[in-house]
Amino acid sequence: MSPPFLGFATSAMAGPGTRTAFPAPEGRLVVRRAPDLRVLENRYDLVDREGRLEATLILPANEAIVGFGRNSVYLVETDEFDLQTLRRHPWPW
Repeated sequence: MSPPFLGFATSAMAGPGTRTAFPAPEGRLVVRRAPDLRVLENRYDLVDREGRLEATLILPANEAIVGFGRNSVYLVETDEFDLQTLRRHPWPW
């Protein structure tokens, strides 16, 4: 369960119900960082099997990760009319 301030921030940043942690392919974990409302972006830490930080993913404020496939990451983009579009991108890790 997300802290209350994170739930509030996600409703303005890519829509309500945005998860904060995802299992990724190859045993990695993608963890959404608590947003800084002064910076309009979503940041995710990519953590390997040993708990080491491998990378930080930075997405625009209106995009959020919603899941993973075998070689893909799925993002949702929310436009100015709150219309959400699901997109699939290659997952290089």
